[in-house]
Amino acid sequence: MKAAVRHLYGPPEVVTLAEVPPPVLGPGQLMVRVYATTVNRTDCALREGKPFLWRLLVGPRRPRLKILGCEYAGVVEEAAPDVTRFSVGDQVFGYHDTGFGAHAELLAVTASGPIALLPTGLSFEQAVPATEGSHYADTMIRGARIEPGHEVLVYGATGAIGSAAVQLLHGIGAHVTAVCDAENLDLVRKLGADQVMDRTAFDQEIQQHRRKGRRHTELSTAPEASTAPEASAAPVARTKPKASMAPEASAPSIASTTPKASTAPVASTAPEASMAPEASAPSVASTAPKASAPSVASTAPKASAPSIASTAPEADATPVAVQGQSPDGYHAVLDAVGKSSFGQCRRLLRPGGVYVSADLGKGSQNIVLPLAAPLTRLLLQGRRVVFPIPRRTPDMAEHFRELMQHGTFRPLIDRSYPLGDIVAAHRYVSSGRKVGNVVIVVRTVEPGAPPVS
Repeated sequence: MKAAVRHLYGPPEVVTLAEVPPPVLGPGQLMVRVYATTVNRTDCALREGKPFLWRLLVGPRRPRLKILGCEYAGVVEEAAPDVTRFSVGDQVFGYHDTGFGAHAELLAVTASGPIALLPTGLSFEQAVPATEGSHYADTMIRGARIEPGHEVLVYGATGAIGSAAVQLLHGIGAHVTAVCDAENLDLVRKLGADQVMDRTAFDQEIQQHRRKGRRHTELSTAPEASTAPEASAAPVARTKPKASMAPEASAPSIASTTPKASTAPVASTAPEASMAPEASAPSVASTAPKASAPSVASTAPKASAPSIASTAPEADATPVAVQGQSPDGYHAVLDAVGKSSFGQCRRLLRPGGVYVSADLGKGSQNIVLPLAAPLTRLLLQGRRVVFPIPRRTPDMAEHFRELMQHGTFRPLIDRSYPLGDIVAAHRYVSSGRKVGNVVIVVRTVEPGAPPVS
C-alpha cells in the first residue's frame, strides 16, 4: 500500500511517499480503506519530536511511529470474526491516536474504539476533521465546567480547536466572546460567537492592563503615590451580532441553528500530558493545493497569532474591564492556541473563574499551577488554572456524529491536498496560518466505488 512515511524527526521534508506492507488485521479490529485523513498540530509535533516529551513516548532518537495521521474516514474493507459492531462496506470515520497510521491507504483500528458511521449527507472529506480538534475543545469545555448562560472567552477562535470550541459552546447555550484576526471576525460570528474581538487590539489592551497593574503596585509602595488616573485603553470590541443565525444552504453549513447538544460529565481536571503543541513555522510551500472538498472556510491562509509573553500570576486579583467583555468578567477563558498565560488573562475572570489552555505553557506552568489551586483560590478569589485530561472514549466519535447529524457542529475546513502533496500540507500547517482543518484526500470516489453520502 502507499503511505506517507518518515524515519527521522525534522521538517516537513522528512516525510516521503513509499510502498509499505499493509497492516495485519488482529482480533477485534477493522481494516479501513482510507479515503480521507488530516494533517494537524499533533502530526507536526510528532514529526518534529517537539517538545522532547514526545520523543520519550515514541522514540528518543528515531521515531517508532513511521506513519502519522490520527483522523480517518473511509470504508470498512475487512472485519475480524469477533466484530459485530460494524460490517464490511460501512462508511466510517474515527480517531486513532494510539497507533496513528492514517496517512496511508489502509488502516487497522479497534472496532470498540472512537469510530462511528459517517453522518448522512456528509462526504469523507467533510467528516474526517471531526475528532481531533473538537476532542480537545470538548475536553477544555468539560474541564472548565461550563454551563448554559456562562460567559466564555475563546482566544484563537479560528484554529481546529478554537473553531470547534465556539460551535460547541454555542450549542450548549454559553455566551461566547471570540478573539481572532480581524479578517476572520465575520467567520467566527457565523460559527456562533455572540461577541468578537480583534486579536491584535485585544493583545495590546491586555498588555496595557498588565503594565498598569505593575505601576499600581510600585506606586502603592512609594512614599508619595500619584493618584492621577490614567487614560483608558482603546476599545477592541466589535459590534455585537445577533445571537441566532439563519441556516446556511449548503451541507457544510457552519451556522449552529439546530437543537443544542447535551453535555457529558466533566472530565477529570488533573494535569497530564499537553494537548498537541503548536509546531514551529517553516516557510509555506509554493505547491498549489488541489481543489478542496466542500468546505466551510475560505481557503485563503491566515497569519497565526503571535505569541504573547507568558508570566507567572501576580498576587493582585483586581479585575480589569476590557472593552466588550462581560461587566462581571468571564466564567472561563479558553486559550485554544496556547499563546497566552494565566498571568495575562486572570484579570478577565470573575471570582471563581477558570483559565484553560491547549498547551503546557512556558515552563509547563499550566500543569504546575493546577497543583497550587488551593493557594491561587485563596489569593485570587477563586480564580484558577485547570488542565483537563483529554479522554478518548469509545462514544467520542458517536457524540460528534450526532452533533454533525443535527447540524450543531460542522468541522471548519481550510483546504485539501492529495496524499501526493502531503509535504506541502505539513508545511502549511506548520506555518501556523491555517484556519480550521487541513484535509488529505487519500482516495477519490470512482465509478463502482461506495458512493459518498
